[in-house]
Amino acid sequence: MRLHRGRLWVCCADSQWMQNLTYLKPQILDNIRRRFPEARITTIQGRLGTIHPLVQETPARAWPDWRLQPEIDLPEVGSPELRQKIQTCRRKLRARLQGLAAEGYHLCRKCSSNLVPRALEICSICQQRARELDLAQTRHLLCDTPWLTFEETREQVPGLQKLEFDALRSELAGEARSRVRALGEALRQGFETSLWMTMRYEMIRAVIFETGLPPHLVDLDDPTGRFHLEPEWAGYLALGLQEAPEC
Repeated sequence: MRLHRGRLWVCCADSQWMQNLTYLKPQILDNIRRRFPEARITTIQGRLGTIHPLVQETPARAWPDWRLQPEIDLPEVGSPELRQKIQTCRRKLRARLQGLAAEGYHLCRKCSSNLVPRALEICSICQQRARELDLAQTRHLLCDTPWLTFEETREQVPGLQKLEFDALRSELAGEARSRVRALGEALRQGFETSLWMTMRYEMIRAVIFETGLPPHLVDLDDPTGRFHLEPEWAGYLALGLQEAPEC
């Protein structure tokens, strides 16, 4: 219909095509940007109207008539009028799904709520949820066993990517360092053996996350201090030595 400030206005013959446009926008935008980059189109907006015959290069595919769809068995809802409206909606939905299938789309195999192209099985929302579950599982594994390698972790989370694995290790290392700092400052206010042991544990976890070393190779008491990731760690550890005679 028109192009104004990067917005392309598209004429839709009926409300069904208006709804279809919602799902087709990304594909249409990709095609336009690839073929006509100089147009600088950033978004597409649909409007109901009559499509001029001159712009119909190919005959429009006939949309399935919902009135030809068979009725389905519905439970009694106490209102014949409501029951008939539900029946009509179900028949229209079935016709719409048949039309979309003819165009190469189907409902997501996982959630059955979103349309996806025939070449895909699940929608982007389900894909994102699957990634979030994988990352949550990986985080749980690394919290319990921080020395796991990428290959060992992938045996339990097959979809994990190396970049995601490294990012999670870095994130967990930062969290361990923050806990060490908080515990160390608390110990300076008043020594407690349990806090000091917890701080050492967090130090070891931070070193493992940073270096990938197994726990038995991490020696916080190494005189060279090479396992101290931050200068304050030596002072924090010394607090335990000062209190040793009283423990």
